[in-house]
Amino acid sequence: MKRLFMLSLMVLLCAGCVGGDHGSNMTVEERTWAVGLVGHSTTKEALLNPQTGYVWFVVSVEISNLTQKEHYLSKQITYVASNGNEYSSSFLNSSKFPIHFMPQQTLRGTIYFEVPETYIPEKGFLIFSAQGNTKNIIVDF
Repeated sequence: MKRLFMLSLMVLLCAGCVGGDHGSNMTVEERTWAVGLVGHSTTKEALLNPQTGYVWFVVSVEISNLTQKEHYLSKQITYVASNGNEYSSSFLNSSKFPIHFMPQQTLRGTIYFEVPETYIPEKGFLIFSAQGNTKNIIVDF
């Protein structure tokens, strides 16, 4: 009887290992956005004056909707300086920064970060956190 029970248990376990629809629980990650660096500069002149001892770090990016669907962009962009300090975009030039993208559309936008004058922004990177991507996009300078 013990042998029959063990044999039945083994048959059930093996049947579970080789049967079933293996593809039904799989998900394929599809990237929604791609971001590329177009250019960057520093200035004290913008819509707002920076605080004393600070400058505007102006970054131009090219953003692509990689899908076949219309999407709206989440504006979560962080500049990480070479010393590890993080700066959120201080303001976005709303007239020039796109948020609505048609399928496969690529647009350019400008982002402003208020950083200390002593920083060398070229040694940092951007972290672009957009809806639809499961991982952040890193853009090096």
